Amino acid sequence: MKRLFIFCALAVTLNACALKSAESTDTSTSTTAEAVPTTSTLSTIGTSTTPVDLIMYGDSIGREIYSLVASRVRNQSGGETLSRVFSGSSPCQWIDTAEEDAARYQPKNVVILFVGNLFAECMNGAKGDPQRMAGMRKTVRDSGTIAAMFPESKIYFVGFARLIIDELQLDAGMEISAADYRNMQLRELADSKMNYHYIDGADLLYDNNAYADYLPCKWFDKDHCSMGVVRVRATDGVHLCPNSTLDYLEGNLPCPTHNSGAIRLARQVLKELS
Repeated sequence: MKRLFIFCALAVTLNACALKSAESTDTSTSTTAEAVPTTSTLSTIGTSTTPVDLIMYGDSIGREIYSLVASRVRNQSGGETLSRVFSGSSPCQWIDTAEEDAARYQPKNVVILFVGNLFAECMNGAKGDPQRMAGMRKTVRDSGTIAAMFPESKIYFVGFARLIIDELQLDAGMEISAADYRNMQLRELADSKMNYHYIDGADLLYDNNAYADYLPCKWFDKDHCSMGVVRVRATDGVHLCPNSTLDYLEGNLPCPTHNSGAIRLARQVLKELS
């Protein structure tokens, strides 16, 4: 019951995030347009003047790792990175933006990371399924729509670990959770074209193939270890930052504590990027 309460509270939080726009930020080495995904946002995105090495489309999990991934990519190549991530969003909200991006840029890599949020109006047809499978199917299908707009780019579909609600599904006797089903569908999508790839962002957050709040420390956790383990998931049962406050989810503040889960996922993505 406690886990269900946490999830319901989180749904309200993310819904608020999905309605609040974050300001765009442009620098000399990158263009970051983190905003509510609507076509009106596009007027703030200028024509690229340097090679675009990375565009990331995603929700709050994508937002948690974007800066870690983008900074490494920029440091290594000097190319431009573009953020298309917003908490609570779904891929169907980014389709118009992706069409504009495909016309303006020729990105080397496109990373797509969505967990299956149902807040957007364009997800209305998937909201009637209490097991969330319809939402996962639409999430994967719309992720494929975005990917198809970039035939010359390398596309990386990122799977993600189960949420608490997914573990509850398994505890209730379901053969497969919604998250596992989404990841399976993403793998199949990744196998459909030569320029498509799947990144396993789930196993690295599991303990014996199960949801884990804490995992054994890595070398980058050495200053934050307690009895050999470190927290890798938020207390809300969804996110990675241990203290995922509303300000953090809305992009107003960085994670106030060491974010081992985000570092692990970002490193996994970077390992796969060319």
